[in-house]
Amino acid sequence: MKEKGRIVISSTDLGASAGPSRLPRPTSEAKVFTVGNILLLISAAVTLAVLVSGATWLARVEQAEAAATGTPGVAPGFTGPVSACLVIDRSGSMAGAPLADAREGAKDFIRCLKSDDEAAVVDFGKDIHVASPRQQIGNGSSLAAAIDAIQCNGSTALWDAGIEGVDILSSAAEGRTRVMVLLTDGMNNASVNSVETLIDKAKKAKVVIHTVALGPSADRNTLKRIADETSGVYNRAQSSSQLRGIYQNLGKQMHKASP
Repeated sequence: MKEKGRIVISSTDLGASAGPSRLPRPTSEAKVFTVGNILLLISAAVTLAVLVSGATWLARVEQAEAAATGTPGVAPGFTGPVSACLVIDRSGSMAGAPLADAREGAKDFIRCLKSDDEAAVVDFGKDIHVASPRQQIGNGSSLAAAIDAIQCNGSTALWDAGIEGVDILSSAAEGRTRVMVLLTDGMNNASVNSVETLIDKAKKAKVVIHTVALGPSADRNTLKRIADETSGVYNRAQSSSQLRGIYQNLGKQMHKASP
């Protein structure tokens, strides 16, 4: 639709082209460039590529670039109880503010869950550590203490940590929605398993993986792939100060009704 010389593309305009694993897109204002019969719309917040030929519109929104501004992604809402696993990078590069902000964000996520939901916490460097096994949110104080006890060291066994999270969630009772939030500021450099194994196991166990890429060194492309292939949401934080907003957003939407 047009508004005073500008074009605004909304999720309504995009319709079914967003695909089954994509959720409603934020409205984006775009600059317009015309080359022949091709209309190209570009936004700094959301990358849009729209080809126009007659009445046919082919549109694609890359939500990952929206997250580049610190805007959290839109997570699906679930109607039943949730079993969640927070998988947190504690490698050496997370020392200081990054890990401190990740701890606070993780606790914010826990506070958003309902009393009959479950949560577990896994932290990882080179080794994988189950900081808290899966337990009901009624034991929130125990979960918070486990999160606060996470300390930095080691390299980044990212895929192995994700697989540990899937294994924890795979035994959750039928009827529970299984959700993982996987945070890292780097690239995998210490896993025995591959990312393909992680994705395959998550699909088989019906685990939705929301990924969070922190800073410029995170493996953004692979984290986005993991989220896309498991019906999760990819989030990008340019600085750790944005982590709490991302975790809060994901937590609040665990039980938000899906459109």
